[in-house]
Amino acid sequence: VWGLAAALARMPVIMDRDILGVEKDPLDYYKDVVIVVVAWIITIISLGLVARYRYHWPLNLAYLSIFTMLISSALGLMCGPNVIYGMGLATASVISVAIPSCLRFKDRMI
Repeated sequence: VWGLAAALARMPVIMDRDILGVEKDPLDYYKDVVIVVVAWIITIISLGLVARYRYHWPLNLAYLSIFTMLISSALGLMCGPNVIYGMGLATASVISVAIPSCLRFKDRMI
C-alpha cells in the first residue's frame, strides 16, 4: 500500500500537476480539489461495498483489495511527495483504533 501510494505520488503527471501545492492560481486549486474529492468519493463508495459484502466470499476479498488500492491512490494524489506522512498518519490511526479494540477488560472487549 505504501509503495503504491509513493509510486503514484512520484509519477511525472502527478508531480507536474502539483496537486494542492503552494502558490497556484485559484482555478487550479478548484481543479485540484475536484480531483481529490472525486478520488475520496470513489474510495468511500468502495468502502461501502466492502461493508455490504463482508460476509460473502470471495466478493469480500475482491472489494477489500479494490478499497486498499483506492485508499492508497487517494492518499498518493492528495499528499503528493509527502505521501509518507499521510500513510504514516493513516497507519497510526488504524493502530490507535485496532490495539484498544483487542484489549480485554474482565469478560468484555473494550
